[in-house]
Amino acid sequence: MNKCCKHGTNNKLKRGKVDFVCNLPKEFKYPAEPHGYSIQDPNKHPHPFYVTTSTDYGRLPPRMHDLVPAYYPRDQAFTNLMSLSNPYRNYSLNH
Repeated sequence: MNKCCKHGTNNKLKRGKVDFVCNLPKEFKYPAEPHGYSIQDPNKHPHPFYVTTSTDYGRLPPRMHDLVPAYYPRDQAFTNLMSLSNPYRNYSLNH
């Protein structure tokens, strides 16, 4: 397991405590700051015919309780290995 920022791995991570959240990218550590999220006017409602579930879900930036307590990115070893080999190419639609 990766070592946590300055707290080590022996400390228990507590959900909702920003002090104990480690290994998170900047946009997840500070969810109150907008990072690519456009804040919409609360008085302006989209047309009901065109509202989808994802529109309703993605309308607001994530809150701290919507985020994961720890972030452990994976390395790209598999992708790098597959990019070195020549994958089978199916030409059936092009002939």
